[in-house]
Amino acid sequence: MKFTVNSNELSTLLQNVGRLVPTSNASIPALANYLFEVTSERISVTGGDTSMRSTGVIAPLESDGEMRFLIAPTPLLDYIKSLPVQPLTMAMETTEEGARYIHLIHSTGYLDIPVGDADLYVSNETPGATTESVMMSMNSSSLLAGISAVLPAAYPDTSREQLHGVHFVMLTDRLELCATDNVQLVRYIDYDARLVGEEGELTQAPLTDPNFTLPVKVSSFLQSILPNFANEEALVIFNQKQVEVRFGTYSVVSQVSVLSFPNYNGLLPDTMTYMIEIDGQVLQRATTRVNYLSNIVGLGADASLICITFEEHAMVMKGGFYAQGANTPGVDVEERIPVDYPEQMEGMQITFKTNTFIKFLKAFNAESLQMHISSASQPIMITPTKVADQTDLRGITAPVRI
Repeated sequence: MKFTVNSNELSTLLQNVGRLVPTSNASIPALANYLFEVTSERISVTGGDTSMRSTGVIAPLESDGEMRFLIAPTPLLDYIKSLPVQPLTMAMETTEEGARYIHLIHSTGYLDIPVGDADLYVSNETPGATTESVMMSMNSSSLLAGISAVLPAAYPDTSREQLHGVHFVMLTDRLELCATDNVQLVRYIDYDARLVGEEGELTQAPLTDPNFTLPVKVSSFLQSILPNFANEEALVIFNQKQVEVRFGTYSVVSQVSVLSFPNYNGLLPDTMTYMIEIDGQVLQRATTRVNYLSNIVGLGADASLICITFEEHAMVMKGGFYAQGANTPGVDVEERIPVDYPEQMEGMQITFKTNTFIKFLKAFNAESLQMHISSASQPIMITPTKVADQTDLRGITAPVRI
């Protein structure tokens, strides 16, 4: 049995799926492999573990039968990536001892690589469309924008499972995405997303405000692969146990957390006392420079602070401050950004942990930002001055006291 495939298509498929293949798995070694499932019409490759898995599909140039096998990512992927674009033929062969291997033939040579038994690969049920599942349709580019915006605010480790990822709330007339690490919180809303049925018709949710938290690893995987499927339809299917995300010729299945998530809408104010507009790119670059120069003197991530003061028609940022108990002297680092602000803000000083503030700003990739401020001790809110149609993006971050 053999099949022929375009090398560039197979290479892209293996690279995308391979992002979720573990380098090793002591309890289930088979999961450290690709699962190939080949028919006359499609080549399906799956990679992942018991909690998250991705499957991609391409069409063969030729295929003379059906086969299923496991094959290790190394050296297969690196070998194929090194080849010029060309048709590759992969034939299933058996040694005299009965061991199976793939004989990969290309224009200037071949590679023989052993394969494993596909039946050892742990099956992973997908949510599918059932009476208990919820399906939401949206633009893949909007899903990407939302994940990219809120993911930097996710809790950094799995000790808070419900916060370690992107929280999805699937409502009849919108999709809300949110993430928080208890210091910052970012929310994105897609008002074009709609709940749909099996045939794509609009429908109502069988569950009340279905919601879940998609783990950081899977959210990061989607962030890396969705740019290849710009403005295509994406489907999110949730059944209270796991979620499946479909886009293009790929699907991603993951276990999710359904533990209680903070009432983020109650934490995001509609208005605050003061508002100023500032160039988003200028703010990003200035903050990065302050952080870079502050780190020269060896301040740790938890000790490096950035102090923002409004004075003389400018937002003045200084770095090199240190937390109580630090014995490393600060440095005199300053960045001044001209801004218009209400005269009541003259002399107001707000201090943040530098790394937290930089991570917070990653949510807002916009030319112009609005900073909403009530006082030096209360969280500030940032929103883009302009957002894409039918979307909303905003976030808050808390200052520190020194």
